[in-house]
Amino acid sequence: MRSSRLLPLAAAACLALAACDRPAATAPERPALSAAAADANRTLAEIRRATARFHRVEAALDAEYVQASPCVAHPTLGTMGFHYVNFGLVDATVDPSAPEILVYAPHGNGGLKLVAVEFMVAAAPWDAQHAAPPMLAGQVFDDHRAPGARHGIPIPHYDLHAWAWQHNPSGTFFPFNPTLSCG
Repeated sequence: MRSSRLLPLAAAACLALAACDRPAATAPERPALSAAAADANRTLAEIRRATARFHRVEAALDAEYVQASPCVAHPTLGTMGFHYVNFGLVDATVDPSAPEILVYAPHGNGGLKLVAVEFMVAAAPWDAQHAAPPMLAGQVFDDHRAPGARHGIPIPHYDLHAWAWQHNPSGTFFPFNPTLSCG
């Protein structure tokens, strides 16, 4: 009788020991990020560190950002939002820790929330020193040098949006976000 009760225990012990002899199951490996994706992630992290203090519009105003646009939207592409520009930063440099423009979208509580940044480079000094448009995180800036392409900005320039604080299904660096609206 005693051996019949021990048999299931012995079988379980044998199975457990056999399992210990096998290599442990490993989690499937995640695909490695491409160099471009890794660079974009590092750049977005740097942008977030540099702009985390600007979630309140008052902090942006204190840092010399001024509202430079109404809420910008496109009828089919989505919304950019309100642009707050620090004109003292607009020059011929690209610095992820000092974006020239902070972009805010209307928030459900009637306020504004920080959703993106925009980098703006003055074209004349940039073009005097470079043969190609500026780039950031592997992304080429949009060319707004032609008078009809400046969207109300008086100087020829290059710009690039980075949706650091709001997911954009159209792409992290696409200017308009279809999930937002000015309404």
